[in-house]
Amino acid sequence: ETDRRKISLRKVSLNMNLKKESLPSSLNETQKNLFWKFYMIYLRVQNLLNMHPGKQNDLNIRIYPDLKTIRADLRHTLHSEAPAYYNHRKRTLFICSKKIDEYVLAHEMAHVIICNYFLIEPPAQAQEILSIYCDSHLKDDSV
Repeated sequence: ETDRRKISLRKVSLNMNLKKESLPSSLNETQKNLFWKFYMIYLRVQNLLNMHPGKQNDLNIRIYPDLKTIRADLRHTLHSEAPAYYNHRKRTLFICSKKIDEYVLAHEMAHVIICNYFLIEPPAQAQEILSIYCDSHLKDDSV
């Protein structure tokens, strides 16, 4: 399970229509808090990119306890020490719980949004530039 304290939402503020109380009752309080943080960062990244995909997107999130486990599962895909990875074809975000923070999450959420916004997936380098922009400006008030 991800240490929810590593993902801080200080200064990441948005007007929210979704209320924490409206989340499924099957989630425990820790899961609700984590979902809330993921969702807040997702919305912030949408605003940073000014990309709001019109269609409803399903996103699977797989959380791993450490880098060794995530690399073993993604051995054909992951070629680095990346603490998270988004696979567009599987619509799955793979996260290492020991290495995740709000900046890494913003970076990966940018990939999620970019891949779902355009009809044709942009080149990897263009995605990377936009994703880096998002993680570096996550908490800027001016953006």
